[in-house]
Amino acid sequence: MLVVTTPLALVAGYTVGSIPVAYLAVKWRKGIDIRTVGSGNVGATNAGRVLGRRAAIAIYLADAGKGIGAVWIGRGLDVSQPLEVACGLLAILGHVFPVWLKWKGGKGVATTTGVFLALAPRAFFVAGAVWLLVAAMTRYVSLASIALAIAFPIAIVAFDRSVDERNAPLFALAIAVALFIIIRHITNIRRVLAGTEPRIFAKK
Repeated sequence: MLVVTTPLALVAGYTVGSIPVAYLAVKWRKGIDIRTVGSGNVGATNAGRVLGRRAAIAIYLADAGKGIGAVWIGRGLDVSQPLEVACGLLAILGHVFPVWLKWKGGKGVATTTGVFLALAPRAFFVAGAVWLLVAAMTRYVSLASIALAIAFPIAIVAFDRSVDERNAPLFALAIAVALFIIIRHITNIRRVLAGTEPRIFAKK
């Protein structure tokens, strides 16, 4: 039975993750394509530049919920960690590369936080605290997101004190996601260095 349901779980994980919440919200509220405004990113931060702070928070929670939901799909079929991790990874990839938007989605940070909230709550809260600290100090979402991504594998090792077969899938996911998020933010890093990166909810 598990052999049959595992591919379905992975497809479901991707499908849940690929729901373009920011795109749908901006299209519904303003009638415009979020990919044509601001940074062009299909995520909560860019949506907030169009719809405001409250909408950005709501969209973040929805995108994080996609990650939680995907992990729960895997957990409902198999209590072993690999399927949960795989479904979480597929949700992140679905958010970043949604088939509905010709593979152009968000940067995966919000969905990643939902995945780790479901898989490793303690690491999530540590990484969340790091995000808040860096965001407060710099007012750059991009730098805070990079710091959050780096914090996940560090927190996992710190809490578990080692990497073994029990937590290896989770640690591998944390490393892969950290590298992926850094790569996705290269253009943001360049804008930060050039002084052109928008700060959090800065007035135009």
